[in-house]
Amino acid sequence: TQRWTFGFTLLLSYTVVEMMPNLLNLNKKQQILCFIILIIYAFCIFINSKNRTSYNLVGISMLSITLIVLLLFKGEMKDSKLHLKNLHLIILFILIISNVSINALFKFSKNHANYIKEFPNYNVETNNYFNKTDSFSFLKKFDGRCESSSFSVNLGSALHIPTTFTFWSMINAGIVDLWAQTECIGQEAVSFWIAGTDQRSIFSTLLSTKYFIQPEDKISSVPFGYKLINKTKDNYYLYKNNFALPWGYTYDSYTTYDDLDQMNGLQLEEMMSHNIILENDIIAEFPEINKSVFQSEIFPLSYKIVDSSYMTWENGVLSINKENASITLEIEVPKNVEYYLRLQQLNIDESNYSQFSVTINNDKLKKQIKLASPKYNWYTGRENYLINLGYNEQKCTKTCKITFPKKGIFKLSNIQLFALPMDNYPTLMKRLQSEPLDDVKFETNRITGTIDLSKDKILCMSIPYSPGWSATVDGKPATILKGNIMFMALALPKGHHKIEFSYCTPGLKAGIAFSILSFVIIIILYKYDRKNHIYENHNN
Repeated sequence: TQRWTFGFTLLLSYTVVEMMPNLLNLNKKQQILCFIILIIYAFCIFINSKNRTSYNLVGISMLSITLIVLLLFKGEMKDSKLHLKNLHLIILFILIISNVSINALFKFSKNHANYIKEFPNYNVETNNYFNKTDSFSFLKKFDGRCESSSFSVNLGSALHIPTTFTFWSMINAGIVDLWAQTECIGQEAVSFWIAGTDQRSIFSTLLSTKYFIQPEDKISSVPFGYKLINKTKDNYYLYKNNFALPWGYTYDSYTTYDDLDQMNGLQLEEMMSHNIILENDIIAEFPEINKSVFQSEIFPLSYKIVDSSYMTWENGVLSINKENASITLEIEVPKNVEYYLRLQQLNIDESNYSQFSVTINNDKLKKQIKLASPKYNWYTGRENYLINLGYNEQKCTKTCKITFPKKGIFKLSNIQLFALPMDNYPTLMKRLQSEPLDDVKFETNRITGTIDLSKDKILCMSIPYSPGWSATVDGKPATILKGNIMFMALALPKGHHKIEFSYCTPGLKAGIAFSILSFVIIIILYKYDRKNHIYENHNN
């Protein structure tokens, strides 16, 4: 990709600087050899009629002029008079600017390569996209984060819609950690590829997700608590979360990472619906905020394997003897639960494959999990996968089929099924909704709001935590805590407060200061060097 051209440019710059003294001291034979090489180079280019372009002609001409100027500098620079030295530098500077300008002209001019035409106009393309897809114009009116079964990963960035999708190699580390620790299959084999929350009710709600959208031809499980509010002209179904959390919601209890040992991804998600997870205790500063450990309501589901043709699974070793072989499970599912399939310690590390996708079919649902081995460039070592099989309203028997597209011997420690009761979910979300951050305003690098608390609480912002953020409470600096693995949090006393978060890129101010200091040092050294040369010339 183009980012690596910077490395090549740095190497080229270093080579020029390193070789410049030699170029300025070529003997007669070396000078003749340089011109011979130049002639051969030009001949090799122009022997092919396709290469006889104005761009190549100008390029050879500029190379010839540069070589001639360098040869005119023959001799030690220190032997030259100061005004001649300055003339040499000016000529070299003009040549460099001319080369850059000519390359830019041929690269970007409409009469030549016109490289810019490869990039469509942002406003035109986004308007066309909105006009083509009625559902997106509807989404622009929304005031919360959106989830979907069919968004492209960076759609939210392109259309300025907050979503649970992103793909960026420099993504906030907290986002990667949260998706990994909750074992969410929305995180692809590439750790920084995030494609939603797998429609997990608690997870999506904790992210302040307010809307869910899906096309008619791509059936997916709708998270619990979402109500259909519209069907667009282009056959998209739009749902609204009845239990949506605001951008800033509050907890009256917390737990720390020390209490998370042995928890799977679903238990961790359930924990965050009760207590906020903090890195350290805050009892000393806020004794009224309880540190508590909740009692999990999740329970395992029994199942039986009704079909496992062309495969064997014993002692954690899964042998697949035919492509697209599958294992089918029959599950007794109780009422009013979200139920999940968990594949524990599933890996293809010892196989010959770098990656492939395993398909999960359950009723009308079809989901995929992407497995990767150390042969894959972005291998993360992930082994546990939690798949949301949907919300079940009435007690019934379900089947789930797991299909492997490749033959081979893989590792699979356990197949587990869990039920997450939704009876207390509305109460838990209403508890978090109470006493939220009100009058929230988003500005460039700044978020403000007000809050009224009846007791000491912890404000959780569904905004990724970053060292660049700072906060004030009633105008006084406040410590930002890292909550629920990826969010910003503030411990607050009871009462009315004005909250402000401000962002400044870490190292930006120091970088500017060092740049200015370096520039000043260069000027001082230049002046000192020039003064010495004047003194030496005067003595001579």
